[in-house]
Amino acid sequence: MDSKLSFIQIGQDFNPEHLLGFTRVYQQAFAGSPYFEHYENDDVRKDVWEPHLKDGCIFLALQDGQVVGLSCAMPMDKWGHDDEFQGFIARNQDRLPNHPANICFMTEAAVLPEYQGKKIGTELVKWLVEWSRSLGFRHYMMRTAKIGSNSIHIFLKLGGQIMENLIQDVSEHAAKVESQSTERIYIQGVI
Repeated sequence: MDSKLSFIQIGQDFNPEHLLGFTRVYQQAFAGSPYFEHYENDDVRKDVWEPHLKDGCIFLALQDGQVVGLSCAMPMDKWGHDDEFQGFIARNQDRLPNHPANICFMTEAAVLPEYQGKKIGTELVKWLVEWSRSLGFRHYMMRTAKIGSNSIHIFLKLGGQIMENLIQDVSEHAAKVESQSTERIYIQGVI
């Protein structure tokens, strides 16, 4: 039997199995290097899934119906996953390519380790770019661990640029989720 890879956008009438799969991928992605973070199921649902259903988008990669990857985005001014983010953005607004309401913030991208290297992450990011374009965004930004991130190369390959003057200390948030990654870099791109 041939295995089948597909990509879907999640809507309000989502299949509960997709939430479970999303949670599993999210937890596994951030449990490993470089983050080593721990998230409870309810935290993923409340802090990641629900805000993206309300104000953004969620795309899933499915292999034979099982979630193997995810990506999420929303307008930058809507993201509030950690307390430090909006303050950091406000203090650095002069370094951004546009006003935060006009920047699509690509908040999450993750693929299970056994499916990495198969261009699934790249395809998930392309879905985010198309979603952003359809809403009229002209710029995107994403942030990731300064050291050891698996997603940097995807964004650079798709034309993104590291914002050398924008490095965020997230040690306060890192302490809450027991993360070993305390700095984030930002990548920007044109849609």
